[in-house]
Amino acid sequence: MRTRQIGLTVALLGLLIGVVTAVQQFLPVVAHRSAVSLGEMAIGLSAISFLLAPVFLFLTGYWAAGRADIPAEYTSFAALFGLVGGGAALVGFVPAAIAIIPSGSFELTLVWSALYNVVVRGIDFAITGLAGGAVRHFSGR
Repeated sequence: MRTRQIGLTVALLGLLIGVVTAVQQFLPVVAHRSAVSLGEMAIGLSAISFLLAPVFLFLTGYWAAGRADIPAEYTSFAALFGLVGGGAALVGFVPAAIAIIPSGSFELTLVWSALYNVVVRGIDFAITGLAGGAVRHFSGR
């Protein structure tokens, strides 16, 4: 398996998803500071979020399966997607959340939000990436 190439792609996708998730999660705060309405922002962010995960995440798994032997390496494939994707989502989420969250409610909100998101995104990356890889593997038979 070409771990570096796959890992960099998954990390980039994780960073983007982390930033979008932070903006989405704290949307009322962002909308309050913006001239764009809450509804318009919610629709736009939902579309972006859907394109990033599951669509691009699935396609990344499909692409990565061409660089890995899925039956022999499915555990490491899922672990790579889950750990790198979840970690990168955390790295994207925390700075964006710090920039968005008001100073008074900062620490506890950030900790709980970050912990929840890293677990959910790690599982999401592992399952969806492996699903994309499995589709590629079985469509080649």
